[in-house]
Amino acid sequence: MYSEVSFVTPYMYRNEQRHANFVWAQERLKKFYPSAEFVIGEYQGQPFCRTKAINNGVAKATRRIIVIFDSDFVFEKALLDVALAKFNESNFMIPFNEVWDLTRDCTDNLLSNNVDCDLFNVGLSGHKHEHLAVGSIVMIDSDKFY
Repeated sequence: MYSEVSFVTPYMYRNEQRHANFVWAQERLKKFYPSAEFVIGEYQGQPFCRTKAINNGVAKATRRIIVIFDSDFVFEKALLDVALAKFNESNFMIPFNEVWDLTRDCTDNLLSNNVDCDLFNVGLSGHKHEHLAVGSIVMIDSDKFY
């Protein structure tokens, strides 16, 4: 099933911390889903336009299931596995119910762990957002994107 998946990440380098977060999150995806396709959606204009970067990435993606993944989004594998298993029931999914901003210490701790670590045992801490519109992971059938 994972060979049907294109992970599309909108990204533009801004600073070392953001880049380190991006690299760690990408390595985590690649560790858990080695048969998936990984596409970086780029946009070089100023200011950075996330939507254009997503569109550019989706245009390069070749797989049936598009998973749009923010560059610093960290996920628990079990949640993503369930969402991918149920994907054919809906052809569109936003597979999370909480979004957290991690503290700097928590981020540093996370980045010092292996990419395949169990997030529930790392001791994550931060601020829970009241609205789910922040942060993003969206799944959509590639035929339904445009």
